Amino acid sequence: MESQDGDEIRSAPTSDRRVKELVRVQDFGINATSEGKLRVDTVVVNEGRAPRVGKLVIVVEVEGAKEQKSEVIEIGPNEKVENNIVFEISFEDFEKGGDLKMFIE
Repeated sequence: MESQDGDEIRSAPTSDRRVKELVRVQDFGINATSEGKLRVDTVVVNEGRAPRVGKLVIVVEVEGAKEQKSEVIEIGPNEKVENNIVFEISFEDFEKGGDLKMFIE
């Protein structure tokens, strides 16, 4: 009898964690609006075989000031959705030493 590696055993995605992993940020860019505010452009992808709803959360911090924005994204199977979120923080201030975190809930 041979033991199988964990990588060889596959099961259907049944847990909430696995379903959430199917929707992810594939790519993002950091840009400035014409008014000089920080704009985060994202590409969110659904790698699953069913439509999903996820909440994209982006947190920006500059010199102790923190701003959080979120947006609910409905996305079909194997689709990509482009999104732009504008913050009150200036692009220039962010470039000098800002921090950005993003995740899907």
